[in-house]
Amino acid sequence: MNYQRIHDAIINRARNRTLQGYYEKHHVIPRCMGGTNNKDNLVKLTAREHFIVHKLLVKIYPTSKGLQDAVWCMIHLVNKNHIRDYIVSNQEYEYFKVLRSSNMSKIQRGHITTKSTRDKISKSLTGRRISDETKQKISSSRKLKKLGGSKPGFKRKIITCPHCSKSGGNSQITRWHFDNCKLKIKI
Repeated sequence: MNYQRIHDAIINRARNRTLQGYYEKHHVIPRCMGGTNNKDNLVKLTAREHFIVHKLLVKIYPTSKGLQDAVWCMIHLVNKNHIRDYIVSNQEYEYFKVLRSSNMSKIQRGHITTKSTRDKISKSLTGRRISDETKQKISSSRKLKKLGGSKPGFKRKIITCPHCSKSGGNSQITRWHFDNCKLKIKI
């Protein structure tokens, strides 16, 4: 089946008509593939057409994470304005679920993100305000981890070397201090 031809036919029909009532804006060249928000890259589609076009795009470009995410969001999205009630067959659902699952699996296995993706993440986090309370929680959590604890309320026994007065947890301090301390007087 020629998915590209079907996709193009839907887009061309949408460009040559005026929709009345509910519609959804669609990027002809998806943003995840370098598309812009320019007027010539946007078309108005019915909800059904929009879902079909995104399914076709995933069939045309099965390795595109952005397109997979778009379909997944269309299946599950509930936002403040409306609930999308796309009825998806069990076969379609399985297809998109398997595709998304394999994609997420690659990410969780340490799949290396591209420099452009890292730059976008960095840019989106720039200028974020973190409350003082949150900073305090992060700080105390890091201090606890430094001391070897990972659970709230966990306190590690701290011991001090009698030769050099260094303090630390039992496992590390005994390795380098006490009988092995450089400052221990040798008899």
